[in-house]
Amino acid sequence: MIEYANFFAQLNKQNQYQLLNLAITRQFVHDELIDSLGTKSDSVYVVANGRVKIFELSADGKEVILWFCSTGELFGFAETLVASTFSSHQIHAQACGLSELLVIDRADFEHFITGNPEAVLPVVQLLGFRLREVSEVLMDVTSSDVTSRVIRLLYRLGGLYGKSVNNGLRIDLVITHQEMADMIGTSRQTVTTVLGDLKRKGLVETEQRKIVIRDMDLMQCLLHRSDTINVQQDIPANKRMMETEH
Repeated sequence: MIEYANFFAQLNKQNQYQLLNLAITRQFVHDELIDSLGTKSDSVYVVANGRVKIFELSADGKEVILWFCSTGELFGFAETLVASTFSSHQIHAQACGLSELLVIDRADFEHFITGNPEAVLPVVQLLGFRLREVSEVLMDVTSSDVTSRVIRLLYRLGGLYGKSVNNGLRIDLVITHQEMADMIGTSRQTVTTVLGDLKRKGLVETEQRKIVIRDMDLMQCLLHRSDTINVQQDIPANKRMMETEH
């Protein structure tokens, strides 16, 4: 996870204690709608345990996932700015599995920020981070070629959740093909097909339900070459030969 995405971890112990005193703890079951995070949302949230999906509905009613929030991450604050700046649709938060959240009244949170200047920087960093994320989501959705979209998404997830392992960079996020599809505006079947092709070409593999990017530099190279990617043609010959030998 990008360091400044974990808002709670960036606070000092005193600020963490203050924030906990302002919060009530609530549990949400899988797929339970938590809130609609528009300009009138009355609460902000910190994920104590579990995972939360932040999404909007397109004009034709399809779900577009903007990002996920994991333990320590704040939501309901930056999303208000995103909703007013980028989106003509309401932004929603939904639990992915059993999740425990700290729920804080928005007015209390704003008072906490103004009374603790050292907490302002993490908020500003988070706002910038979310604005960059939604810009990347828009790029993913509007890319004309679906293979480009999948590769760009994998590259972005690798940057956000990547952990170096012996065989490459593991995305430490359990994400379904349907969730990936909802992040780039395509179908689950299409994502499954493209991932299968990338696996056969040796770009990615799956390890304990998590995706491993075997060559992050090659991923970046493919993205910079063209908006339309032919996986077979664009992989260097020596890479293809290695796969054939195996």
